[in-house]
Amino acid sequence: MNELTINEDKLQIQPGKIDFPEYKRIKKQAQQLADGLASIKVTPETLKTNKKLLAAVNKQVSMLNQKRIDAHKEMDKPYKEFADQVKEISDIVNTAVTTVRAQEKELEESERTEKKEILSGMFDKRLEIYTDFPLQFDDFLNAQPNVLNKSITLNNGEEILAHWFEIKNKDIQVIQNLPDADKVMTKYVLNPDSLTEVLSQVQVERKAEERAKRVSKPTDAVDFDNYVEPEDETISTFVVYGTDETNRVIEFMNLNKINYKKL
Repeated sequence: MNELTINEDKLQIQPGKIDFPEYKRIKKQAQQLADGLASIKVTPETLKTNKKLLAAVNKQVSMLNQKRIDAHKEMDKPYKEFADQVKEISDIVNTAVTTVRAQEKELEESERTEKKEILSGMFDKRLEIYTDFPLQFDDFLNAQPNVLNKSITLNNGEEILAHWFEIKNKDIQVIQNLPDADKVMTKYVLNPDSLTEVLSQVQVERKAEERAKRVSKPTDAVDFDNYVEPEDETISTFVVYGTDETNRVIEFMNLNKINYKKL
């Protein structure tokens, strides 16, 4: 049998019942006794008698409490037995479920590995089209980690890969037409997710270097990490070829609110 069937109508829970027919009588006596004890004035003459009375009363109350404890234990027995039975069934099922889930996870990892290998082959094929492409397959996976998920088909993954190549190739074309192409490219390979961030970093470094050159006395190496951009303006000239590249540089300038003038 490959299923678990539970008939709820055959699982019957009967509330426990405890007969205590003398409850009202004993409660009445207890109240009378309490009222009597409250009115007693303890004296040396009545001390011994009072002690005997309290001892007798406490003995009866202790006996009643013990009955309560025994009743609690007896009432718990059927519940504990039922709880143990349910746990036993749950453990049997959970063991099987754990085994199946482990196999599912192993299969999913195998599928991810196979998909990764296929996409890596597609990546290598793209390199035949995009010659001298500086980025690696791991850069693509870092940018698109969800591509290995089961919800993404291989066809979808190939489309994502193709689009990524197009975007990165446009970035590279822009970089190649910049005066600091080698420096920008070096930083871009380390951080290919954001060309804008790389260009901003290079611009800051360039301004720091130019400012350092204007200082007459020798200076220490420029600390780019802690560099604060000066308030005075620094004019830089870029020569960009091609309409697409020019548009991308202009878009970057506008995005970062950099003043520029086309010549």
